[in-house]
Amino acid sequence: MLDVAARQATLSFPALDNPDWDHARTRRLSLRSRAAEWSQSSLTQREADGLYYHRTDFAYEGLLCLVAGENWKFVDRVGFGVFVDKAPCQLVATGVEATPDVVTYRFDSDHGPFIARYRLLDVNEPDGSVDTIWMGEYGFEDEGPAGEVLIDVKPLFDIRHMYYFSDPEGHALRTVSSQVVTVQNNRWIAVGTDTEFAFISDRHGWDLFYSLGVGNRELVDGRICFQRQYFRGTALGRVRLRGPKCRFFMAASTSEEGAIRKVQHASVMAGKLIEDSDRRLAEHLERLGDVPPDVAVRTYVMGEKFGMNAGGYRVPESGGWWFRTPWFRTVFAGFMHSWRTLELLGKHEVLEGALRLAMQYRDKQSGNLPNRVPELKSHQELWAQTGRLPAEYYQGWDALISMFAWLGEARPALPADLRADLKETFTTAYKTFKAASTETRGGPPVLADNGLILSLPSHSWLAGRRNVWAEGIQVGDLPMRVDRSWQVEDIVRFQDGHYAWELYQFPTYYLPELNAQWIRMLSYGLELLEDPSGDDPTQARALATEVSAVHRKALQTFKPLFWNPGIGYLYNLVTQQGRVDPMVTACGVEAAAELLAEDVFSAADLGAIWRCLEQQLLVTRHREGRPAAFGILTKDSEQRIFYGDQQYHEAVCFPRFTPYVIHLLRKIGEDEIAAQFLETNLAHMFDEGVVFYASEILSLPEGVNPSPHPATCHDPVPVKNPMQWASLWCDPYLFAD
Repeated sequence: MLDVAARQATLSFPALDNPDWDHARTRRLSLRSRAAEWSQSSLTQREADGLYYHRTDFAYEGLLCLVAGENWKFVDRVGFGVFVDKAPCQLVATGVEATPDVVTYRFDSDHGPFIARYRLLDVNEPDGSVDTIWMGEYGFEDEGPAGEVLIDVKPLFDIRHMYYFSDPEGHALRTVSSQVVTVQNNRWIAVGTDTEFAFISDRHGWDLFYSLGVGNRELVDGRICFQRQYFRGTALGRVRLRGPKCRFFMAASTSEEGAIRKVQHASVMAGKLIEDSDRRLAEHLERLGDVPPDVAVRTYVMGEKFGMNAGGYRVPESGGWWFRTPWFRTVFAGFMHSWRTLELLGKHEVLEGALRLAMQYRDKQSGNLPNRVPELKSHQELWAQTGRLPAEYYQGWDALISMFAWLGEARPALPADLRADLKETFTTAYKTFKAASTETRGGPPVLADNGLILSLPSHSWLAGRRNVWAEGIQVGDLPMRVDRSWQVEDIVRFQDGHYAWELYQFPTYYLPELNAQWIRMLSYGLELLEDPSGDDPTQARALATEVSAVHRKALQTFKPLFWNPGIGYLYNLVTQQGRVDPMVTACGVEAAAELLAEDVFSAADLGAIWRCLEQQLLVTRHREGRPAAFGILTKDSEQRIFYGDQQYHEAVCFPRFTPYVIHLLRKIGEDEIAAQFLETNLAHMFDEGVVFYASEILSLPEGVNPSPHPATCHDPVPVKNPMQWASLWCDPYLFAD
């Protein structure tokens, strides 16, 4: 049964390029573990040195490893070639087979089928941590030719912190033994095999050209193309092994000794580590039983392929590559639509661990949470010395409010000590909001008399910034959440760029989704306050009574404040002075879905919300030749094409909003449309971008496509990060609302 389940999870496809939208859809492959990730294109090409390389088209592809809490790139790609009786063997790519754990590239040759196979193998360390070893297998699938077979393997190194530049001259190689060499450039990587090899030294630089850059785009001769990027890698030589097959290992560390120990361990224990890896996926699929294989694979990737060690807890990072950091608002937004699945998979410790990590990093004076876990060694050291992170980490309050909103939805069973910490955090944050002032620049949310909170316009998921020009004046760092015309109006009126900027730096905005979460936060806070342990009983009762009154008032105020009767939807925002922004945004349906259990909206209201979404924000993807519902736009913005950060929260599609729409559709009986969303999001996982994963952002297929493909050119275009954890929501597939 386990073998059958594993075969059901295998995706096979030809090694073909899809040039649509400047190759945005060409399938890519990524192996991820707790401490490393290996990403490459599904395409293989022969380079001038005669070796074959899987393409790296994004600047963050290659082998990245978590070392001492930092994310470092070590290897860009690995070249390989085979010689039979000293003559080079020509390889022709025929296809790829992949599971979330194993990637196999298949080739034809005059001497029989040849494969290149890759895995990331987890190793349990004595201190309880988990480390990762990269393994590549190269060779003929059958017995191979009768003559002498030699296999060359050549890594291209680019050892640097993920945010730093290349340093090709800084790499130094040392031959440790006939089976291990090491390379260092501030961090170490060991390269080893399970048989003796000859190392052929050949040091030279290598220009690394990334045709997809980091997923940003630009206009080139009127066509929309990705912004190219360049780095500089280093080749130090080839490892030559006797065939017809060989195994090749790499492991990273802060020390040479640590890296050597890992590859030596892998060379001895590879068979056992491979069995353990294969068993995890097969047992996962078997445990889920009748769940369709594609859905089961989605749950496996969501639950197993995210989760790095942070502060002693395994917590889902926001995504791959540059997003390999847990951002608390992403963690709790992801929990909102996957917590039931995580519970089903027996991963309650992931939910509890994230809460404990949040409590570990909270600001005890204000109750606020940092937006993310420290990702630089200097910030980690600052925390260890002072118990405080740089101020930039505490900008925004949506992580805290999102955490309590999720708790208000899930009501998980938690240990008494954790509930006590949450109670203290809620009480502190509530008092902070109550004491806050709308006249404090960059200040915390302000609890208004109507029970709702006023905040900065950037204190939510739509926190993007833009530059605005008007009458020769340029103002940067303005909140993308606010209508651009308002900002132009301010610049023109005051003829003072700094003053126009200053207007948006104060907590004077009501945001519907933040206030919907605030209502849930109050509800869960009341549950925490019901436990009087450790409190003065009189004060505890008084606070609970006060919070209950605020909760009741907020519920009564919400719809009258935010409902736009002219279109049957929620305002994008309302200012303290009562000015409304009627822009239709995804935040409206998020807010409505958050409050479905509170019966704030009637059935007629919910139907009107869906009709508005369908007319103004719906994004479709072709299914069986016909358009089907896929997602919604962040906002009904005039900026319809994603180029970069200036359009990050304009008319783009974030799959993280889709579960709210599905929840609403099921509530009003539109199950068939809800099913379309489920089917097209699975198709996106398997047909384009990084297979088995889901993109953070997709752009509308508007503008001039440099190389249209008739079957896909009208579908939303994957851009930016193609591996986003919150986009892999699973509960709507497994649980009825």
